[in-house]
Amino acid sequence: MVRDTVKELVGHGKVPVCMGGEHTITMGVLRGIGRTPLLVFDAHLDLRESLMGLKLCHASWLRYSIEAGLVEKALVVGARGFCKEEVEYASNRVKYVTPIDLREGGGKEAFASFVEGAGKLYVSVDVDAFDPAYAPGVGNPEPDGLSASELFSLLEAVRSSGLVGFDVVEVSPPYDLGATSSLAAKTLFELISLSERNSRA
Repeated sequence: MVRDTVKELVGHGKVPVCMGGEHTITMGVLRGIGRTPLLVFDAHLDLRESLMGLKLCHASWLRYSIEAGLVEKALVVGARGFCKEEVEYASNRVKYVTPIDLREGGGKEAFASFVEGAGKLYVSVDVDAFDPAYAPGVGNPEPDGLSASELFSLLEAVRSSGLVGFDVVEVSPPYDLGATSSLAAKTLFELISLSERNSRA
C-alpha cells in the first residue's frame, strides 16, 4: 500500500512526505520511488539478517532494501548501537558516521562528500538518531546521540541536493511526554522547507 501510494504521488510530480511508525515504512517508500541514494539519520545500522525471529523489521530494513536493489548508495549518520554482523555487512555497502566522528571533524567531511556526490537524495530520519535527552520517546534509545542543532545543521547541507522524498519515523507516543513528537514535527518542517527551497531554485 505504501509503495502504490508513493508511486502515484511521484507520478504526479510530488515529493512524498512520510511518517512512521516502524522504520520498515522506508522500504515501502523506496519501492514507490525507485533506486536512489539514501541518507539515513539513525542510532542503528539496521543491517541485521533478523531480530528475534523476524526477518524484515526495524533492525533489518536497510539490509533488505539494499538487496532488493532500491539503494544506489547509503550513508547512516548518528550510528552508535550496532553489532559485528552489521559492521561486516556494511563493509563495502554502507558508509556510516558516528556522533564521535562528527565531533572530531572527519565525519563532517565524509557527510559533505556523500551529499555532494549523490545528486538526488532520499532522507530518512529515525528519531533515535537524536540523543535521548532530546527525544526520549523512542523504542530503542541510545545515549550520546545527536543534538537537535547538530542534526538540523547537517540537514542544511542537503539544500544543494534535490530531495526525492523523506520520512521521519520511530516516534513512540507511550514513551513520550511531548518532546519527541515536537522534535519530530520540527524535523519534518525543516525537511519540507528544504524541499520547497529546492523546488523553487
